[in-house]
Amino acid sequence: MNKEKLIPRLRFKSFLKNLDWKYTKLGEVADIVGGGTPSTQVEKYWNGDINWFSPTEIGETSYLNSSERKITKLGLKKSSAKILPIGTVLFTSRAGIGKTAILEKESTTNQGFQSIVPKKNILNSYFIYSRSEEIKNYAEIVGAGSTFVEVSGKQLEKMMLLIPELKEQQKIGSFFEKIDKMIQLQQSKVNKVKNIKAAYLSEMFPKEGEKYPKRRFEGFQGVWRKIRLEQVLNQSGSGGTPRTTREDYYGGDIPFLGISDITNSNGYIFNTEKTITVNGLNNSAAWIVPKESISLAMYASVGKVAILKIKSATSQAFYNMVIKTQPTRDYIFQYLVKMEEENMWDRIISTGTQANLNAEKVRNLIIPIPIDIDEQEKIGSFFKNLDNQIYIEEEKLTKLEKLKQAYLNDMFV
Repeated sequence: MNKEKLIPRLRFKSFLKNLDWKYTKLGEVADIVGGGTPSTQVEKYWNGDINWFSPTEIGETSYLNSSERKITKLGLKKSSAKILPIGTVLFTSRAGIGKTAILEKESTTNQGFQSIVPKKNILNSYFIYSRSEEIKNYAEIVGAGSTFVEVSGKQLEKMMLLIPELKEQQKIGSFFEKIDKMIQLQQSKVNKVKNIKAAYLSEMFPKEGEKYPKRRFEGFQGVWRKIRLEQVLNQSGSGGTPRTTREDYYGGDIPFLGISDITNSNGYIFNTEKTITVNGLNNSAAWIVPKESISLAMYASVGKVAILKIKSATSQAFYNMVIKTQPTRDYIFQYLVKMEEENMWDRIISTGTQANLNAEKVRNLIIPIPIDIDEQEKIGSFFKNLDNQIYIEEEKLTKLEKLKQAYLNDMFV
């Protein structure tokens, strides 16, 4: 924000000579409307033609025009639900607070919303929708203090905003709508490649009890064999954590893999949040896991797997595997990815306070594998190419999201 004037750092040329943005309460430029739920015991209230949204339906797209459940006119009359006009910005007001979407069709909501109905010729829908994060942050602050965070309509009405005249709002709203459409299009491209990979993962490995996969590369024949994972390991073992109370054990030159690293990875680890010192390594059960090894999460994000693209130590939450050959490594890695995506670990994990794996169960895991190493290599290479495509599309998505955030920082006061 310009400190001398109430204007954003970045402004469309046609509005450079316009007046400063003005402070206003959200309740002065929009009506805040709650929702309600007709009795679920009365059939006549349900399966009508009136949209009735719940918070679980919000967040995937900017616009909404059809809800999962619908109510009748009688259900509307017999509840506190209200008809919201086109252009309303739905705002979830309870757990999962701050999810937003714009209505393309008149609709109602349950009581988990405090929706923003822009006043005609005063507030632009997409302009205020673009400030969703700002409104969410406000709601989380004023709604804190109860058993769970919840913001009321009265609290939202009091939120102070700086807004320009309507024409500038419309220009800004249109600009961010175009960016959001680009982001959603790019997200669909990411999803498409991920779905293609998921389909191939399902078909290119034999299902339980079968000797062949449904889909196979031309030129390969013969039944697959089953092996224990330990049969293809040169070296393996869990890691260890240096004592966290010793500052001299941390902040060194040795990467130290943690659960957050693998959870946030795309299957390949290039760096880690934490590092340890040689002293920390020598005074713990941690060991240097070679580059190109596989690390598998046994706790927390159970079954999450990644290939180390750096030499790294790991915590005891991981089982680390050095595979005898790269073709076999690539094949095993993709099979472990399949297990995680299809929840195949569920039947062998240890249950307790939280579901965990252990080193013995990982070592003794039975894996179907082609006898021909060329077929292993073909499968591993095929999925690696798909991983590369996913990475490229995700990088494009990340760039768009960063671009949007930069504009949000500069185009609002």
